[in-house]
Amino acid sequence: MLLAYLAPQQRHFLSHLAEKIAPFGWHLYLVGGGVRDLWLAQKQNQVITLCDLDLVLDQAPPEALHQLVPLIQTLRPGALVQPHPKFYTCDLRWPDLALDIALARTETYPHPTANPIVTPADIYRDLYRRDFTVNAMALGLHPQGEFLDPLGGEQDLQRQYLRVLHPHSFRDDPTRLWRGVRYGVRYGFTFAPETLGQWQNTLSSGIYEFWRKQAGQAPALQTRLRAELVYLWQTPRWVRAGRWLEELGAWACIHPDLHWHSELERSLRRLSYGNPQEPRRSQCLTELLLSYLPPPERAKVANLLDIPLNAQKRLAQLASFELKLQQITPLTVSQICQKLDLYDRELLYGVMVRHGGQVQKILWNYLYHWSQQRPPLNGDDLRRLGYPPGPQFRQILAQLRSAFLEREITNRAEAMNYLEQHFPRASPGQ
Repeated sequence: MLLAYLAPQQRHFLSHLAEKIAPFGWHLYLVGGGVRDLWLAQKQNQVITLCDLDLVLDQAPPEALHQLVPLIQTLRPGALVQPHPKFYTCDLRWPDLALDIALARTETYPHPTANPIVTPADIYRDLYRRDFTVNAMALGLHPQGEFLDPLGGEQDLQRQYLRVLHPHSFRDDPTRLWRGVRYGVRYGFTFAPETLGQWQNTLSSGIYEFWRKQAGQAPALQTRLRAELVYLWQTPRWVRAGRWLEELGAWACIHPDLHWHSELERSLRRLSYGNPQEPRRSQCLTELLLSYLPPPERAKVANLLDIPLNAQKRLAQLASFELKLQQITPLTVSQICQKLDLYDRELLYGVMVRHGGQVQKILWNYLYHWSQQRPPLNGDDLRRLGYPPGPQFRQILAQLRSAFLEREITNRAEAMNYLEQHFPRASPGQ
């Protein structure tokens, strides 16, 4: 029995939950990736803990979720609860577990890439709406032990195949292919031949480019693509996944001119090493990815994906800034700092990882050395010396910094002498 390969704490939680719903006559199933992972754990004779649990209630009325959520909270308090009544689902989140519970349902798509219209159904039709056969299996919790595999997921697991469930699967939601790529690099799966054919037919139809150009008409597609980018960067083998998406032509879902190539990959690797923390890492990698679009398209695509406004602004000014960079290489250190002080550090960091040679060296020195150097005297020192705040005050500080960067002054005594020579109207100690 597959549940024997689930960690005892989670197994007991699900068993107790099944006991609590027994009087209602509802059927409760573990579905999706959890069943897939338990099947793989069984093959390896391992006990696993699941980070995500997807549960489906069958033969239950629409109000069943309102009754079930309090039962869950009595067994596992402290959840952040987010209901989605339009889709007959509810999310519960703990620091160590995400639980999605839904009524058995079916989906219809008003047009390709749209959000689905959801109606109640039975468990079999619920399984048929999923992405791949390996995620379309269910394990009964009440009644316990019932294993449902109406679409051949177990056989595809044995073959290590990813197979979509119907010919219009990618037409309805192209990000199913992106999820498949993540499953592939994680588990060593490949796409079934007919699934690859269905993908290529859908891609060549131009449906994604059509909906990309319908401003505001396909928000579901853009939301899913943005989420898939986050998931991609969180995948341990994200480089392999990016290359595979390029082989499949999947980057065209975002823009036809977006491609994964060696220069982009090098830049993404550099940025990944320097930004290890989520969620900033994912946001920075997505911004850098979009910087490899043609300049007029960068901010447009960023806006469609609804990435943060400050990132959209950086992408919009990137082309002009990179042109200006060519003019600063012959300047002195202090002159370079005066120019670069005007720009967002994240823009400078992104440009640094995009470039090599002298430009990269200058930006690295600015970000990690020059911009962090402070002259021996600061504003408090000037006030104590009798310099009144005002335009000249700022000029003195700027000139002290420039002299320090150019190594004209290196310590406090030299800075005091510099003041006496260049700004003699205020005497030290006055």
